[in-house]
Amino acid sequence: MNAFRSYQPHSTRPAAAVIWRHIDAGDGPGLPDLRAVRLTATELAALGHLGAGTTNLMASREDGLSYDHCQRVCRAALDRVRTETDGRIMHMAGLLHHLYLTGMLQPAETGIAHTLSAQERTIVDLIIAGVPIRALHEHLGTSKEAARVVYRRLKETTGSANQLHLVGRAHALGVFRSSHPRNLMHPPPLCPDALRVAEELVTGALNPAIADMLGMSLAEVTGHLDRIGQLTCARARHTRAHQLLASGLVAPPPASRPLPVFSSAEKRLLSTLRSCELWQSIATSAGLSLSSVKPAMQSLIFRAGADNRTHLVGLAHAWDLFDHPPSARATPGVSPP
Repeated sequence: MNAFRSYQPHSTRPAAAVIWRHIDAGDGPGLPDLRAVRLTATELAALGHLGAGTTNLMASREDGLSYDHCQRVCRAALDRVRTETDGRIMHMAGLLHHLYLTGMLQPAETGIAHTLSAQERTIVDLIIAGVPIRALHEHLGTSKEAARVVYRRLKETTGSANQLHLVGRAHALGVFRSSHPRNLMHPPPLCPDALRVAEELVTGALNPAIADMLGMSLAEVTGHLDRIGQLTCARARHTRAHQLLASGLVAPPPASRPLPVFSSAEKRLLSTLRSCELWQSIATSAGLSLSSVKPAMQSLIFRAGADNRTHLVGLAHAWDLFDHPPSARATPGVSPP
């Protein structure tokens, strides 16, 4: 029996929705212009090593970049790309994919054009969207073992050493050459309970308060938030809130006061909350030191009348302070429970 018989790659399943939202295979409206980010030659070289599956020894022999140095350079580049693309590229695999698509990186190896099965291509798309290997079965609608079997077969077929190498090999083998642009900005549907949790999340409510308001257990609230994180490819509460609000899945919370007059520095700091998740990346993007970024954020939260960073993001959307591409204003979708 085919373990994937029930899978429909272009259905309205949440997995399909998040894939098409975060991945483009051509010059569609959702493809960010990475040339505007101005990645350095060192950053491109380091990213090229990751896409080529280069080992520590090979990297050192080729251009003196150690594997650890490659990792540090690539993480810094990804943080910058997250900020400058307004969170439209959130993961390393997605960054590599877009660099190959735009010709800023060339696959390290050539290969004969190869056609993947529907399940194999879907796994490539999921990896580019930032879905961890351990969660592939949830999006494919199969058992963990069935997903592992197809992933192992995919690595063997493409000659890939790891996930990032798989992205490079997929491009080298011409997997994306015949693809058509996809509409990236359709928001992933949420079940009614998850949507209710999302509506409370953007108000800045914490898990115990959400559980009390919705009559759920803490475990249920945590489970719905984890699912929201998977669908939005965001790890922090404030970046999840931004993705939910930018895609139109939920409405922003009501603002209890008029829009304050923010300084340019405050606007820059507020803008970092769209995509920066760690204090270090927030500080770097806002041009602040690590010791000064937290007091500056607390001052901004107080001036806005917000409870926390997540509520601040919600109020910023209520005041329409963030610019969004037209296609980001989508109609909320709700899937059956």
